[in-house]
Amino acid sequence: MAANCGVILSMTVTIMCLFSSSSMAARNLLQMPSIPTIPTFTIPSLPKPATLPPLPSVPKPAFPTAAAPPLPSLPKPAFPTAAPPLPSLPKPTMPSFPKVALPPMPKFPLPAPPPSK
Repeated sequence: MAANCGVILSMTVTIMCLFSSSSMAARNLLQMPSIPTIPTFTIPSLPKPATLPPLPSVPKPAFPTAAAPPLPSLPKPAFPTAAPPLPSLPKPTMPSFPKVALPPMPKFPLPAPPPSK
């Protein structure tokens, strides 16, 4: 990986100098010997972690696991549970307005049809 970084760094510097405004610097860089590769180092392997002892077993609960006794029945309420029916409301009627006679529409002259050819 370290060797790859050296190659990438040298390529990046070369490309940057090629696109720079000073062509002399680019020529000098191309004539320079390549950047030596960085030696790779191996990391010594770490010791494996010790295995943990198994967890102690949890004791069973002391309370009974049988079904609970049924709840006592609740007394009936003294008030009725169903709502009484609502009184019927009168149906709305449309108000009647007095009929008014409209004046006759004025007659406008129709436009003359276009002359036929």
